[in-house]
Amino acid sequence: MLRECLTSLFAQPTGVPFVTYVVDNASTDGSAEMVQACFPQVVLISNPENVGFAKANNQVLSQINTPYALLLNSDTLIPQIDLFGPWIEFMERNPMCAASGCRLVFPDGSQQVGDAGYKPTLRSIISHALFLSRIFPTTFKGIFLTGVPGGGKPVEVDWVCGAALMVRMSAVKQVGLMDDSFFMFAEDIEWGCRMREHGFKVFYLPALFIVHYQGASSKKQKVEKFSGLWLRNVRKIFERYNPGIPGFWCDFFMGLGLLLRSVIYLILGKKFASKSKRMFHYFEALVLGKD
Repeated sequence: MLRECLTSLFAQPTGVPFVTYVVDNASTDGSAEMVQACFPQVVLISNPENVGFAKANNQVLSQINTPYALLLNSDTLIPQIDLFGPWIEFMERNPMCAASGCRLVFPDGSQQVGDAGYKPTLRSIISHALFLSRIFPTTFKGIFLTGVPGGGKPVEVDWVCGAALMVRMSAVKQVGLMDDSFFMFAEDIEWGCRMREHGFKVFYLPALFIVHYQGASSKKQKVEKFSGLWLRNVRKIFERYNPGIPGFWCDFFMGLGLLLRSVIYLILGKKFASKSKRMFHYFEALVLGKD
């Protein structure tokens, strides 16, 4: 996947100059050697251990001085259109935009859930859990963005997914780097919310897209505990930005939403059986503490 990602990146027909860094988190599949052999133009950083997503990105963010930086997962493919030209042009036209993200799609072109969204508050979590954000997207904003307006117009949000996240480095210097107390998952939510707290804006750009295989790192590591890690990290963010409201309520409504989805998928039949099982597994990981 890393080879395919880099190949698509360097085939990008854009006039925007860029430098590429690859941070290798102690992989054992020959990825670092492949980068050295096939992509000598890449700056390779090899870590002796897996330091996690946030800390690995911070290693690069802390040493560069370009106007913008793009965080890009290795399980992505860049479409062969001028992606970065329009993206950077948007950032140039919106100087208060600290971060922006594009639409993330599966290889079949279908939309991914969770490529952008809103701050985890009691209202947004209830709206997500009870499907209010899907039924009334303009009135009830859930933790995930739904009801994207037509025409590919930019949408102001609180966070965008870290799989393909462009940041303004002058804003990062004011806001700070990613919170590396998050080993993996939801660090992009915390970062976006922190940018918003500092008065900056975050935008979702649905007119631009990147193919994202999603979940490749956690599947490769074969660590089932990651299934509940995202949910626990969301609770951590909820507690940070909602002082006085116990994290129990975040767990309760997120768990309720997962259980409802599991039941609904089960009712829909065999075609959705795997989704039903996955939702129930997440429910167990959150409510029962099972990994």
